[in-house]
Amino acid sequence: MAEHLSYAGRLQLVKSVLFGIQTYWAQIFILPKKILKEIEARFRCFLWTGSSAPAKKSLVAWNNVCLPRVCGGWNLLSLLEWNKAAVTKLLWDIAHKADNLWVKWVHIYYFKHKDCWTTPTPARCSWFLKKILSCRDAVNDQRGWDGFVQGNKLKIKKLYAAIRPQVPKVPWKRVTCHNLATPKSVFILWLALWNRLVTKDRLLQWHISCDPRKVWSKVLGILHVSKPVQQFSDEVDWMKKIYRSSRLKNKVIQVAFTETVYGIWIQRNAVLFTGCCKSVDALVRDIVFHSIICRVLVARLALFFMLGSDCAFIFLKLRFSLHLYCIAVLFLLTVSLCCLLVVAVCFAVSAVLVLCSAGCAVVHC
Repeated sequence: MAEHLSYAGRLQLVKSVLFGIQTYWAQIFILPKKILKEIEARFRCFLWTGSSAPAKKSLVAWNNVCLPRVCGGWNLLSLLEWNKAAVTKLLWDIAHKADNLWVKWVHIYYFKHKDCWTTPTPARCSWFLKKILSCRDAVNDQRGWDGFVQGNKLKIKKLYAAIRPQVPKVPWKRVTCHNLATPKSVFILWLALWNRLVTKDRLLQWHISCDPRKVWSKVLGILHVSKPVQQFSDEVDWMKKIYRSSRLKNKVIQVAFTETVYGIWIQRNAVLFTGCCKSVDALVRDIVFHSIICRVLVARLALFFMLGSDCAFIFLKLRFSLHLYCIAVLFLLTVSLCCLLVVAVCFAVSAVLVLCSAGCAVVHC
């Protein structure tokens, strides 16, 4: 079943489910490095192949996938650093929570009421306690606890951000961050930015009927953007400037660029595996309507009100019936009326309760 999920679907499953399974144990034990590498290997295979069976297929290195979004990754947890940061919380308990029973036992049995921070690791300590005490070096490297404590509690997230490897930000961070396009399209664009998508250079050599340059040119024309179509790297440089503005039109262009890259990639797969390909007009219709209009409509409910004339032009340009535009507007109006109705009912119920309570008070008097 997982093989039918997109890359973005598998990524979300890894982040929400698979990482959550090991997070509990990572906060209790220092897991062996071999176990952590095996778990990461399973995660990596599931992301790229949809199966946990060992495989060498990996479009992007796992270390790059675990980087923050602004550094060119997907902000996945690095299990080794996360395990170390999580167990450091136990070191915090030993150093600051002297009222806990197990902390008292550690101080009496191992440290003999000495300072646990400066005392060398006792030789008779268990392997588990030795691993906890070894985290003192990581805290000392960060110049103490001050930057990770909030409200007398240690924040594992802050400590993890400090001990993980620090890498520079990628120049195209604005292209993928806060992108309103579908997650599967953003993931494919991310692969293209890492130069790991074969479509970009090879599609033009296959002489198919769906020319990527013509597709992007038609999408730009529909969005009223007059510019020549350039190479992919030049288009990315232009998109960096577009993303600096928070205007709604620029957000739409951002979604259009992302969905166009995804649509071209889908056509590459169709040519490679089925031998068929849509025409330029059919692909543009899918990109603009099913991807851009519907996606932005969900993300911004006011799109049709703010860009009414442009949206109507898009529907007419693509030969869509105008009643779809009216249906979208009626849907928004219906939702608004339902919200107002719920508020009115709540207000009426509150008024009745107040009157009833006032009447009961008068009767008792």
